[in-house]
Amino acid sequence: MAFGFFKKKAACADKVFYNGHIYTMDPGLPWAEAVAVSDGKVMAVGNYDQMDSIIDDDTEVIDLEERYMLPGFIDIHHSPVMKMIGSDGIDEEEEQEAEEAEEKNIFASMDHAAVYEYADDGEIDEWASDEEEAAEDEEPEVSEEEDTEKEEEFDGYEEDETEYYVDNSEFNSKVEETLEKLSDRGFTTVMDIATPHQIENEFLNSLIELYTEEKLSHRFFGTLYINQPVPARLVKEVLNMRRTKCTELGDMIKNEFLYIKLDEEDGKAFPLTDLQEIMAECADRGFSFYIEAMGEEDLLKAYRAVDHIRNKGYKNIVIIASDEVLTEEEEAELSASDTVYLTWRSDAMGRSYFEGEITDIEEAIEHLTLGSAEMIGMEDKLGSIEKDKYADFAVFSENPLECRAGELSRLYCDMTVVNGEIIHDVDEENDEYMMDMILHSR
Repeated sequence: MAFGFFKKKAACADKVFYNGHIYTMDPGLPWAEAVAVSDGKVMAVGNYDQMDSIIDDDTEVIDLEERYMLPGFIDIHHSPVMKMIGSDGIDEEEEQEAEEAEEKNIFASMDHAAVYEYADDGEIDEWASDEEEAAEDEEPEVSEEEDTEKEEEFDGYEEDETEYYVDNSEFNSKVEETLEKLSDRGFTTVMDIATPHQIENEFLNSLIELYTEEKLSHRFFGTLYINQPVPARLVKEVLNMRRTKCTELGDMIKNEFLYIKLDEEDGKAFPLTDLQEIMAECADRGFSFYIEAMGEEDLLKAYRAVDHIRNKGYKNIVIIASDEVLTEEEEAELSASDTVYLTWRSDAMGRSYFEGEITDIEEAIEHLTLGSAEMIGMEDKLGSIEKDKYADFAVFSENPLECRAGELSRLYCDMTVVNGEIIHDVDEENDEYMMDMILHSR
């Protein structure tokens, strides 16, 4: 028998996008005319007439009509969750509760299951005792007569078990609306930051539900938010739980970052020794860090904590977001100053990216694509249009390279693609809208 007599047919593309101006972010091939996609990844980039061998009757061929294709944008600078909740017109009381929740975050309350599951009894008792003492110091003395009156007032009172946030179906709808808004702007990956654990966890559950229903359109990088000292082992275990929850979800949902907010001026003391202990414990399990340093002292503290884990041999990703800068003397003192990604402070409500921060349009696009991919440790999979990377694209009618950098966050795209699937197509949506209008008029 002659082996090799019957040749196996070459694998063909699922989709081919052609007749476009494709800005790849690949220095070896900055511009291309066509890109082929297979199994959610880029199969080939180049000229359309060179792709005949990978196109068959099952390949969907999409004419870009000379529009501009860029790698999908990556957002590491705001919280889509808090924006989603805050933009829905909640009343003043709910807004106050949301702000208080953000101030306290998950670890300010002793009723979280993870505390009891992972902390020592002695650790719980000591921590709870500190909180009780602080509460007693602040609580005014109440006479026996006043105490009796209060007991009578609340006699027979039934605790309101109503959830603060809307039921799951409504919340899920809000999540989908938020993802649609991100699609409109060409964002395919988003890191959620500075969201209190309870709210962010609800958002995560909605994303997982969408994923299981094969409706999840975006990549989501969650973060565990702390803004005050917390037992290091507890932080590590909560991060472990979140990581385990996303183990089977590939690169669509990941929870690998600890988000630490340092704000000495706001009265939230975060001793350096506590910060170093938390970071070392979490670094040992391979977690990454996003540190927001509000003031100059906070920035120095963040770098000194990085020095501490680098001296222990940990090479984990560290992003420091701050509007402050180190002096030359401080940089010389801090041996690890060149081992972090430094960016500007996060904006929880999603203010325009580059107003006053980056004015060069090419630098702005680099930050939104390959630069942010590198910061989240995904530069081998995201950030540029290259063979074997995920097929995440944003397509625009006008050339983004001819815009001002400050206009990028307000630029609407015609088409957004994630894993090779079109999740937003303005032409198709307009056709559906016109059809609805025609049917309604009848």
